[in-house]
Amino acid sequence: MLDDTSTDAAIARLIEKAEGDDWTPATDIDWNLQIKYPFWFRKRTYRSLVSQFHHGEKAVMQMCDHLAPLLDDDEARRFVALQRRDEAKHADVYGAYAERLGGIQPMEPALDAVLRESRDWPGSAAGIILAFHMVFEGGAVGLIEKLVRRFPCPLFAALNARILIDEARHVAFGRHYLGRQLPLMPAGERIALYRWVQGLWYRAGAETRARYTWPVAMVTRLGSDWLEAGWQRQSGILIGIGLISEAERESLGAARR
Repeated sequence: MLDDTSTDAAIARLIEKAEGDDWTPATDIDWNLQIKYPFWFRKRTYRSLVSQFHHGEKAVMQMCDHLAPLLDDDEARRFVALQRRDEAKHADVYGAYAERLGGIQPMEPALDAVLRESRDWPGSAAGIILAFHMVFEGGAVGLIEKLVRRFPCPLFAALNARILIDEARHVAFGRHYLGRQLPLMPAGERIALYRWVQGLWYRAGAETRARYTWPVAMVTRLGSDWLEAGWQRQSGILIGIGLISEAERESLGAARR
């Protein structure tokens, strides 16, 4: 369990980093870099995949607007305001890249549904932060890092080099904030939160994997069990921040089967 002093200091350092790294998409990304399509993607599928990142960033902007009034800590509110600034830039960058690919495609209904449910969580701020900062942003960082390593497009790599720095900071905020809040929760509430975000993960993945599994698997070397394997990684992170214990995960996993 993190004490309040160490958590406040960690969040203050994240704020300082965010304020010192206010980059500008128009000048800090070389938009003259060549666009190269992955040969194993249909162009419209690649365009749709990039568009989901654009829509996801816009959804996180809305989350920040919804979350800020729920926070009773000035430093946490300041960080979320800076995060919203970051997400607006990310949405613009992914949108501009998608336009160069031929236009922004619609948001996948499954992604829209789970992000809305996450944003509209009726409980404490911890639930929203858990869903967005740890599960969705944490999962997105891991996926984008793999895509950057294997996609042949120099522009995709350049824009994500900037975005990933910001996203890692957002995930770190979630880890520090929840590290202070979760140990104070009753076990029943923690387990309910775990079951909720687990359901979000599987619903988001199950309805979209038919569209993207094969081309994404080509570059990420994911197996046919990628959804389950991804959740195992995510749940390991949730154990690390104190949402559940290893024994509770095993018990819940057995019940799910």
